[in-house]
Amino acid sequence: MKHILPEISQHPLPIVLPVTDNERLLPVIHYIHQHLGDPLQLPEVAERFGFSVRSLSRLFRKAINSSFGQYLKLCRIIRGMEELLQTDKSVSEIAYDAGYTSLSTFSNTFLKLVNQRPGDFRAMK
Repeated sequence: MKHILPEISQHPLPIVLPVTDNERLLPVIHYIHQHLGDPLQLPEVAERFGFSVRSLSRLFRKAINSSFGQYLKLCRIIRGMEELLQTDKSVSEIAYDAGYTSLSTFSNTFLKLVNQRPGDFRAMK
């Protein structure tokens, strides 16, 4: 992705995925990336990794300065960006693959984060 974006955009995109080397958070982040298409909810993810909701929320804030929900949203939009550039799937299929159940929610979130609609972003490739 980092090699493709400079070729298609002369302007930096307003989207940054925070990273961490926090050993307690890394398995959670890996899980999120592996299950983006699933209906991920903070309580279920926290329980899966032995955290309380409050503890996992604090860990996200402390380690990456982002909430669980914001991190998940960024991951899903980045997945959408990758698929828009690398596949011929419809925007609806991409939204579903990225974990959205509503095309309009995906499109509106994409617009807020990338300042373009998904179709316009794809047209840049």
